[in-house]
Amino acid sequence: MRSIYGRFVKRYFVVCSLLLFILTYVNNILQNYVVMDFFVVASYLVIGLLSIYNIVSSLKYEFSLYKIHGYFFLIFMFLAPLYQYSIQSFPWGGIMEDELIIKVNILIICWQFIYIISYLLTSKVKHEGVSLPVNNMVILVGFLFTIVSSVITVITVGGISNLFSRVDTYQMVNQTETLFLSKSVRPIPIIYLGYLYTLISNCDKKNEKMLRVLFYLVLIIGIATNFPTAVSRYHAAAVYIGIILIFIKRKLSFDILFLTGFIFVFPTLELFRHSSLMEVLDNFSWQIIDFSTAHFDAYSMILRVVIYISNEGITYGKQLLGAILFFVPRTMWPSKPVGTGMFVGESLGLPFLNISAPIVSEGIINFGLIATFWVPVFIGYFTKKIDSRYWLFSSTARYINVYYVFLIGFFFFILRGDFLSSYSYTVAFLFPLVVLFVFSKVKSLK
Repeated sequence: MRSIYGRFVKRYFVVCSLLLFILTYVNNILQNYVVMDFFVVASYLVIGLLSIYNIVSSLKYEFSLYKIHGYFFLIFMFLAPLYQYSIQSFPWGGIMEDELIIKVNILIICWQFIYIISYLLTSKVKHEGVSLPVNNMVILVGFLFTIVSSVITVITVGGISNLFSRVDTYQMVNQTETLFLSKSVRPIPIIYLGYLYTLISNCDKKNEKMLRVLFYLVLIIGIATNFPTAVSRYHAAAVYIGIILIFIKRKLSFDILFLTGFIFVFPTLELFRHSSLMEVLDNFSWQIIDFSTAHFDAYSMILRVVIYISNEGITYGKQLLGAILFFVPRTMWPSKPVGTGMFVGESLGLPFLNISAPIVSEGIINFGLIATFWVPVFIGYFTKKIDSRYWLFSSTARYINVYYVFLIGFFFFILRGDFLSSYSYTVAFLFPLVVLFVFSKVKSLK
């Protein structure tokens, strides 16, 4: 009874807070900016309301992929584009026609509605999933891999001092080796950390003390080799959201932590992109979210993808195939597609090509506008299965208990895109778990 009452109070608080913020935000925009088309504003408000429903209908779970979907659409499909529309300036190209905006907003509304329905109607999983191998050999090998990966990271970034800054790192190796070292080798201590925490949650008192000592040692190593100012922001988000969730789980509000991090922490991390740690600290100041910047180009890229397919047609899955087969070298596949953001940017002659392509635009460019009606069905289905498996069987030692907390951050990255980068980086990050799975299966056959 107490837990039901607690969830009700929290749901009420979150709903009221979000509605109050949105009413204040919209009122400020309507009073201070140019006259806007009623139907455009109305369509944005529908997106905002569906996003809020997506968020608050997920409060049974403190955090989930479903909730992340809601926050992504609230921020990138409502708050940011409404502000950009109000100042008549979208990233990478300024003004867009109202007719195009309404068309895209209808597609986004359809996506949201279908995703929510698909998620809510999908049944929860009934099976626990694959068990983790739990024995002293795996624990020892995992720790050795952690030490080796940390040494490799220190060497390849050029020394311990470079562990804390993104400037001048990975200068010793080529691009392919860099991707492998930074996306698969560097995260090994973090994956091992998740493994140890899962063991601690399911072990007896006799082994708990030893595992906790090892856990905190690996935590120090993991933070040092994946320091937030020295890695890309998506990597920092996935790693540190995961670490925080390991410690808090149900103890603190994920909503407050997520929004605080998104509004203040991640804009501040941008300072470290082109400056060393000491240079930033000498003139440090907290940054705050700015919806007019190119970091919020996701909605704008959907507009441009719709423009692209109206002129050039769809790719019939070619972009998706390139993402799924990301591991195939370009030397073997010279015509291998580039990321959708770069692909569309080149086609439209945009001045900068390191741009996003949200999951909605990936569906459209591969399969046309009709994709907004069936792609969210699959995403809703799979996110429900993953969410329910974690929360229903979190008290057992399963693979999902290791990777789920890190998948929360990566799923946000996948939603923003492009899919080639986000999917390949997610798979690379989780690759050590694949190695562990194969190792345990081979060992069991002997």
